[in-house]
Amino acid sequence: MDISKQSIETSPDSVGAGIRAISPMLLGTAPFGIVFGAFALDMGLGIEGGQAMSLLVFAGSAQFVGANLFGQGASIVVIAVTTLFINLRHTLYGASLGPRLLNAKPSERILMSFFLTDESFAIVSQFKEVRARYYWGAALAMYFNWQVWTFVGLVSGSYLKGLVSLSLG
Repeated sequence: MDISKQSIETSPDSVGAGIRAISPMLLGTAPFGIVFGAFALDMGLGIEGGQAMSLLVFAGSAQFVGANLFGQGASIVVIAVTTLFINLRHTLYGASLGPRLLNAKPSERILMSFFLTDESFAIVSQFKEVRARYYWGAALAMYFNWQVWTFVGLVSGSYLKGLVSLSLG
């Protein structure tokens, strides 16, 4: 197999390459993170609750629904089950990506599944074989990016209140 064909079929073995590959999407998700932070604040989650949701759920659509349910007084069980069902599409992503992951132990694959988003899947799925370091670069860059922009939305939420209702309307 020649070098040019191998580079197309197998991802780079570098965290930095994963970060560089996903970097254009980081700016694109910034407004959604800001709006989510402001929305979570408006729904009564507070700064700690809104940031905790981003840290522990890490799925934009599920976070918006979960925050909305919280604001309507739904129980934690209802919120957890609803966000679980919203995120079931990620099992399809995982089923597609799993056989292509190189050198990832089962325990690492479980952890990788938490960080799998639409954006990171789009970046890594272009390869027939994906090296773990490349995946981690893309996935963790998106995770930390989302945390930062959620926090920006949370701390500036009172200033963005009119914008949030306009955006979600």
